[in-house]
Amino acid sequence: MRLIATTLSKEWTIQPNEAFDMLLFLNAVSQNDFYRKHYQGVREHYKPIIGEKGINLVDQVLNCLSMSALCKLFSYVEVSSLKDIIQRLRNFEDTYKTIKQNLEANNLEGEYLEQTLENLANNKELFLDCFECMKEAGIDGNWRSNIQPYIQNVAGQLEQTMSVLYPYSQISSKLSTFLSCDLPIQPYRVYLATYIKPISFQLSQQAMVTHQGPPGYMPIPKSIACLCIHETIHGFPGSEFAQMEQKKLRLKSKAFNHQYTNLINNWQSGPEEFFVVGAEAYLSEVLKILSYDECLHYIHNQNNGMSFSLEIYKKLREEKPDKKTDWLGYGNWLIKSMENDVFNIDVLG
Repeated sequence: MRLIATTLSKEWTIQPNEAFDMLLFLNAVSQNDFYRKHYQGVREHYKPIIGEKGINLVDQVLNCLSMSALCKLFSYVEVSSLKDIIQRLRNFEDTYKTIKQNLEANNLEGEYLEQTLENLANNKELFLDCFECMKEAGIDGNWRSNIQPYIQNVAGQLEQTMSVLYPYSQISSKLSTFLSCDLPIQPYRVYLATYIKPISFQLSQQAMVTHQGPPGYMPIPKSIACLCIHETIHGFPGSEFAQMEQKKLRLKSKAFNHQYTNLINNWQSGPEEFFVVGAEAYLSEVLKILSYDECLHYIHNQNNGMSFSLEIYKKLREEKPDKKTDWLGYGNWLIKSMENDVFNIDVLG
């Protein structure tokens, strides 16, 4: 598989981003139990700071769309601060046009992000009021004073360590072949955020957002490498058709369908998650980032256990199909494997 040649100055770019953290801050002060257990007392702490009006605006915004999706949209217009977000909303006609063009060009989660963009367009005044309220309350100033310096320190250390232990050029080369798609030879961008727990998410096949870790600790480099693999697999060629085959498996097995709906509803995951976790484990072992036992431990514990991912991992490990001359990419292999009933449906529940 051919890689797109660009100038490679370093393997990884790891940094904070005020804009993403300000968007994700809304999750931390929300009423959502999924986030509140990771940010206990944060809503109560900030309620008098942003006021009753601010809290109500936050709740209304979160009822419109997800903050991870909003981060993806704003990544297309290169925001780096809360001020940038506000300016983009004030000049929304140009913002809309630029995002729309990028969505059409990249076709990453196209339909979902297209709908998110339309929701943003229909509620742009609400979003502007919310972020202006945050600006007036000084939420961004607090972030720059108390959070940004720590993240920058962690990011600097992690960037150097990652380049030595897990060169991205090796990971991207393997991913390009495995996915059967061209990945640019350029540094992979990792944005560290304080208000993202317990999720991580992909901005593009060359960038993700994740947590910087608790005070006094640096994220484990191998975990960042695995997350990079995980997030890059998302949106793999053929995913849409693989999801159609997965739906057929769900119709065959009530137990598996229950596991799938639990993954979506209780773990806030997407329809690709079983596919991505299985492939991630396989590639993490192939690239010698994780051992076999570590891969098994990961799959058994991720989202309270992912049996379909385990079946995919075992089959990839057994066949090593990506090493064959007729390999056409993970999506093609996955679709054919499901069509041919190669996975043990009896264990998927």
